[in-house]
Parts: sequence; structure tokens; C-alpha cells
Amino acid sequence: MKRSIINLIRYTFVAVLVTFTGIVKGQIGSFEISVRNITQTASNRLEFDVYLLDADPLQPFQLASCQLGFLLNSLIHAGGTLSAAIDNTGSGLNASQQFSATPSVATGLAGYPNQTLIRLAGRTPPGAGNGTIISTTGSGTLLTHFILTSSVDFAESSTPDITFTSSSATTPLYPTRVNIYDGTNNIGLVVTPGTNAIVYGNPILNPPVPVAPVANAAENITCTGFTASWQASSGAVSYRLDVSTVEDFSDFVNGYKDLDVGEELKYEVTGLTGSTSYYYRVRAVNAYGASANSNTISCLTSPPVPSAPSAQAGSGAVCTQFTANWSAS
Repeated sequence: MKRSIINLIRYTFVAVLVTFTGIVKGQIGSFEISVRNITQTASNRLEFDVYLLDADPLQPFQLASCQLGFLLNSLIHAGGTLSAAIDNTGSGLNASQQFSATPSVATGLAGYPNQTLIRLAGRTPPGAGNGTIISTTGSGTLLTHFILTSSVDFAESSTPDITFTSSSATTPLYPTRVNIYDGTNNIGLVVTPGTNAIVYGNPILNPPVPVAPVANAAENITCTGFTASWQASSGAVSYRLDVSTVEDFSDFVNGYKDLDVGEELKYEVTGLTGSTSYYYRVRAVNAYGASANSNTISCLTSPPVPSAPSAQAGSGAVCTQFTANWSAS
């Protein structure tokens, strides 16, 4: 009976030790790999950064190796081909671990319609003690910067829909893998899209700019100005106004070239000359650019108010009348 109790205590201790060890191992592998700063830098170019964060500041995270797999929306480059490149400027990886392979691109994936696969192979593990210590602050350690270029402009108002592949992905996909050193052991970690493999942002590519507004006839015309007005343009957040004395706008009235007039639908144009023909046009603007020019409106300012005449001495005075005289104004 006594021996049975001793054995039970031993087994319980071993079970607790194994469980505790497993918990410690799990803490060592706590991380987030992320895509950030997704930016369209040209009508056919998309760029983004890849970061790796040690999510447990109490456990050092020494990177052994990493390879990257992404899926994205093939429809953004419909009718063309996509190429990928990387730029390691600013990478926080040790020189021996910085990516050196050229990313490859695959389309027409069986079972994954309208998906494009981006693959980037990692480097040979440098050996325990030589791996990059991954940052625990901010977004983590910058791994690399991707540049995706299409042979045609991205489809208007499309989205890239970038996602990581998981560490368990199989052909035709390419797994994202993150390995760390735990002591001298090289351990592969589980990568799960949406859980510890996160894509921040999904910008609209080549979004439409506002429709050109319709300019109205000038109002409140005086010898020194008028009120320009126009109709609202859908999607506009502000308007730009041009005023010129020539119909082709080859020259502009001082201060009225691409003047930001905010979100108002009319603007008081001042400081003009009387009896002069002026022309104005407007453009609608949003975060994605400016519209085409509106129609052109012409406006003739009123004649200037004449200057005061100079009165002169009267003449021809008699008992009942005289002639008043003044100089022309």
C-alpha cells in the first residue's frame, strides 16, 4: 500500500512537470507576425512591410529562421502579370538572416480561385546563439519590405485582400514558417492567419476621384468682384477654384490659381477690375485626387464708379440765374 502511494506521488509529480514544461515552451513561442503600412505608390504598384513581434517580454525570442507565404486577390491585376521584389533597408534582422531570395509569384492555384500566391524563402538557420533577438516593443522587428508591381494598372476600386498562409499549408500553397531557438533546439512555431499572423489594412486601389462639378452663372456682380458658385459633386470633400482673364486659363488672377475653397459651394471673388471679362472653373477633390475641370463660366464686371468731378466757378450770372461749370470725370 505504501509503495502504491509513493508511485502515485511520483507519477503526479512527473505529470505536473511535463505540463509546466509545456506551458513554458508555449510562452517562449508567443509572437505576432504582421503586414503593415500597405501603401499604393503608383497606379500599378503596392508596397508593405512585414514585422515580427515577441509578444512575451519575459521570454527572449531568438529567431532561427523564417519563410513567408501570402495570398492576395488576383483580380487586382486582371489582364496582367504580377511581380514581387523585396527591400531590406531598415531590416532589424542580423545580416546572416536577412532575406536574400527573390520572391516568386504563382497564379491559377487549384482550389484557390482568384488568388495569387507570393512566396519568399528564408535563410539557413545560423545556429543557436547567432539568431536575431526579436523586439518586444511597437510592431516588433522589421523583417523586410515588399514591392508588388503589376504589368497593368490595378483594377479600379479593388482591394488586395492580403492574408498570410498558415504554417500547416500544403501544395499548392506555401507555408509561412517561424522557427526559434530554445536553448540549442530549433523549434517550429504554429502560424495561424488572423490569430498570430495579422494583416493590418486593406486599401482601396485606384479609387475613383469625384465627378467634375457643374459651375453656375456668377452672382452679385460688382465692379470689383462677383460670387462664383457651383453644384455639389458626389464624393468631394473640397473644391479648387481658378479665375483668369483669358478663357484658356493660360494666366491666372493673382491668388486664384487652384485656390482651396473648402467644402463650400460658392466663393466671393474680390479685388477685380471693373468692365473686365473674367472666367472661372472649379474642380472637386477627395483623398484620391482631383476631378476634371468644370465647365467655364464667363463674367463681365460692372463699370467702375466714376471719380468725383471738379466743380469750377459759375459764369453768366444775372439776377435770376447762372451757369454752373465742372470738369469732366
